[in-house]
Amino acid sequence: MKPSIRKCQTPLMYTLWDRKFHQTVTETSFRATSLVNDYSLCVLEIAFILIWLEKCFEQDILTEKDTGLPLSTMGSWEFIETVVKKISYGEGFGKILAEGVARAAEHVGKDSKAIAEEGSVMPYGPEVFTPSALLYATEPRPPITELHEVCSPLTKWALWYTSKGAKSYVSTDVLRKIADKFWGSETAVDFSTYEGKALAAIKIQNRQYAKESLVLCDFAYPIFDDASSEDHVGDPSIESRLLFAVTGKEIDEDALNHYGKRIFTLNRAIHLRERRKGREDDCLPETQFIEREERIADVFGMHNPELFLPGSGDEIISRKGKALEKDKFEQMRDEYYELRGWDIPTGFLKKKTLKELDLSEVIEPLREKVV
Repeated sequence: MKPSIRKCQTPLMYTLWDRKFHQTVTETSFRATSLVNDYSLCVLEIAFILIWLEKCFEQDILTEKDTGLPLSTMGSWEFIETVVKKISYGEGFGKILAEGVARAAEHVGKDSKAIAEEGSVMPYGPEVFTPSALLYATEPRPPITELHEVCSPLTKWALWYTSKGAKSYVSTDVLRKIADKFWGSETAVDFSTYEGKALAAIKIQNRQYAKESLVLCDFAYPIFDDASSEDHVGDPSIESRLLFAVTGKEIDEDALNHYGKRIFTLNRAIHLRERRKGREDDCLPETQFIEREERIADVFGMHNPELFLPGSGDEIISRKGKALEKDKFEQMRDEYYELRGWDIPTGFLKKKTLKELDLSEVIEPLREKVV
């Protein structure tokens, strides 16, 4: 029986190594993706792990004896199956890999940390898109649907700006109206300031958790812009209207986003139960606070290599080679916790917030991480 592919683009995860090993792309690429999905692992993080393992093996930092992995057969079905199962069951070196590349590199030491940092390009990353800082920090794995929400309207704006309006109608004015309707304020797309980004991150997460629960295509929803309308601004209520059409239940946009907030908070509770440490783990790699030029790793940069973004008024700024300001990130994280109704010093959940979300049943199991 042929494996099913359940996520767009993810067959690309193993294609690089599949092609190297077999001299062509084979069904292994597709089977590998299904395997990773079946074990509920993150395909992006697995790809980062494979890049790191390959470079460490090539530089004799890791060997097959060290890892218990058939590193010389990377690209084969045997290899990916072994890696996935060892990570999932916490067996041998797989237990170290299960912590992700950054922590695995800390464990291995030597030059593996430099390799990890060199390969730590973050698609739709915090150094360019400020709201992404909170998305990456508060999620346990790359939150690709949330990152797509950040990048999608901004890429259309970049096409408008770099083509002088020839390739897109999402002007700065349209983008600001989109931000006001979808992300809470026009300030959310003023990249000369950190204001409005915490609220934007929260709205993005709530909407995406609700959208994922409806099993709506990530490339189609939300509908940020509308070529047929006078102001070209999309409609954030379409998902709730679709739900109403299917179920007959009167669930409006606010109610659907409330469900998204509840699901997100329950997800946070589960990760706290499974030893996530709250604020201590809501962090970013130190590379994000160092000014440096990174290689282009997403569609926004492909269309806009100078990484131009709107600032205040008519100002256009470039984020190329820029970094996050650590103190501003800390302030933004505080604001995020406050808006979420979480404890600011610890990042733990509050009883009051859990009760408001009808999640009182998680208070007792999490008593050490609820304030």
